[in-house]
Amino acid sequence: MKKSMKLDGSFTIEKANVKFTQIVRNIMEELNSNKELLTLLADVYTYDDYIFTHSFNLTLYTLAIGMELNINKKNLEALGLGAILHDVGKILVPVDALRKTGKLTEEEFEQIKKHAEYGFQL
Repeated sequence: MKKSMKLDGSFTIEKANVKFTQIVRNIMEELNSNKELLTLLADVYTYDDYIFTHSFNLTLYTLAIGMELNINKKNLEALGLGAILHDVGKILVPVDALRKTGKLTEEEFEQIKKHAEYGFQL
């Protein structure tokens, strides 16, 4: 007999596993039907994994807040899309400027400011 670990006393790991499996299936279906999306996300991750991780985390937080505010499904989808793609234009900004830890030069700052326009173009 298999024992289930309890999380928060409200659901078991097994139930969460079933739900996460469905989420993964949905993601796989979406990516399979839109190869360009997969390519874009892979390009972002390959260029700078921080941008990808930041965008993914921002999307989760944005959707959680939107759901808490009872935003309708169509608007949530638009909100999530904006969140996941908000920094995609940074793949056209020189990586040296993106990863610079010190103060940016005026030129570097101008390059980074252009990422929204680049993202729109993409």
